[in-house]
Amino acid sequence: MNNVALARLHGIFNVLNGLWPLLHMHSFEAVFGLKTDKWLVRTVASGACLDRHVEPPEDRKSS
Repeated sequence: MNNVALARLHGIFNVLNGLWPLLHMHSFEAVFGLKTDKWLVRTVASGACLDRHVEPPEDRKSS
């Protein structure tokens, strides 16, 4: 597996894990325990999904 494929797979994994509490909080809490600040869980999950959506530049040249 090359680096690009591994990076894409990792990005998909992060997006899916970010979507989980947004789509089904009950099962998320069953795995990770009850949350008192559900707004915080949703905020962090949304940020994880959005951050992973941005693609880095393909060509980076160091100066």
